[in-house]
Amino acid sequence: MTDQPSTPPSGDPGDPTAAGAYDSTRGAGDPAGAGYPAAETMPEPKRGPGRGMVIGIGATVLAVVAGAAVYATTALSGGGRQPDELAPKSTFAYAKFDLDPAANQKLATREFLGKFPKLKKPANDENPFDSILEQLFEGEAISYDADVKPWFDKRAAIAGFRSTDGPTAVGILQSKDDGKARAAMDKAVAEAKKEDEDFAYKIDDGYVVVGDTQAHVDDAVAQAKKESIEKNATFSEDVDRLDGDQVAVAWVDLRAAFDVVKGELPDAGLIPNAVTDQIKGRVVSGLHMDGDFAEVTGYMIGMEQAGQKPPAANDPTLLKGLPAGTVAAVSMNGLADTLKQGLGQLSGMGLDPEQFVGPFLQEIGLSLDDVFPLLGDQTVVSLGEVPTGPEDVAAGLLSTVKDPATAKTNGTKLAAAVTQLGVPVQADVSGNTFYLATPDYLPALKAGDGGLGKSEKFTKAMGDTGSIAAAVYVDLEAIIPMLAPSDEEAANVKALKAVGFTGGYDKGTPFFRLRVVAL
Repeated sequence: MTDQPSTPPSGDPGDPTAAGAYDSTRGAGDPAGAGYPAAETMPEPKRGPGRGMVIGIGATVLAVVAGAAVYATTALSGGGRQPDELAPKSTFAYAKFDLDPAANQKLATREFLGKFPKLKKPANDENPFDSILEQLFEGEAISYDADVKPWFDKRAAIAGFRSTDGPTAVGILQSKDDGKARAAMDKAVAEAKKEDEDFAYKIDDGYVVVGDTQAHVDDAVAQAKKESIEKNATFSEDVDRLDGDQVAVAWVDLRAAFDVVKGELPDAGLIPNAVTDQIKGRVVSGLHMDGDFAEVTGYMIGMEQAGQKPPAANDPTLLKGLPAGTVAAVSMNGLADTLKQGLGQLSGMGLDPEQFVGPFLQEIGLSLDDVFPLLGDQTVVSLGEVPTGPEDVAAGLLSTVKDPATAKTNGTKLAAAVTQLGVPVQADVSGNTFYLATPDYLPALKAGDGGLGKSEKFTKAMGDTGSIAAAVYVDLEAIIPMLAPSDEEAANVKALKAVGFTGGYDKGTPFFRLRVVAL
């Protein structure tokens, strides 16, 4: 991205009136408070820009991946001043994105977004993200084309930090024309006042910091000038874990976030130490664009629990062997060990797992020790088709087991008990694979034709599966019609084909990858 020189701010950026502050006794930039009608003569309210401007920054990242959840990471492309410099060192949650990224990401984004009719397909010389921003501001009092585009320089961030009165957040937007930015922010302040909402801003050398109150905005800027998140070594080291060009970044320090917000939680002091001690580590992630998918990758750092052995990582052969028409599936390695560890933690908190599941298992002549081996080293739960009703469900569980004969005996007992509860299922074993499925779906599972693993939607969604410990696959093309959207909505999301999630361990550190596929 080519940085453009910033126009010096008009007026004194340290002056609250110049910064666009307002309160109950005066208007924005109007000490006398003139120019505002009485409440009873106000026009019909529009959606306030205060909330829209701040929330819209984060919503852009989600919109980029067509509604998927995320939050993304690595160093932003381009030089110049980064929004990191305006985020206080006390920041515990941070997301930034560059809407004018590296050339390869811009081309990939143009191709990906061009598959959605509602998003105007950009010309080669247009920024592919403009159509997304136009959608975000649609219906708002503030227009993207008229009020934001003339000054917004395509780089922005959100920082959740510890303010003087508790946790709060500010938005940080790069400006290429501080004069036009000030005019737009004054308009936003005035519209917020009409809505009786809180909104304030401050311009700082080519950046606009926005928040709910002037005190929070000023506090953020003051803290950042003393020391910003850019000087946070932990943040920098976490971000450096990710490689390649990224469109957006996100980072959360879970322990710091909890320590800040627990004061806002009622009865937070009553939470057992056994629970709060597990709140630790950080999550860092990055959004990377491809012509056929949007991909979020990330790491969960410092979240390993003492004494817990991570599950083995390998190729999810059971998942790939599912029928081609599989609608959704979850694959996990070492599920039995994971559940045992979780139950052990419950015991450490004074809870007895047996009181929840023990009575049911005792009635069918089984115990937890009888059920755990049914889960095996690799376990898959799948949905074979979109059900039209409870009687049409095609679902099953299959796993690799070490003792097929015992698995068949215990599985048959479990199947009989589940059937008595009104969910007809059957159990079977083939080789070292255990099956528990609805009767009509069982033959297809046992056939194991590997059709799913060969489909383009699956391979695009899952990426490299050579060494993973968990995976989730969802066929969006099959599920979206079930939601009965309108013809227009169906056309707008027709390109969405699948979602894939994979996770594992990189030198002991958990990692994840999420892809949204559009073909």
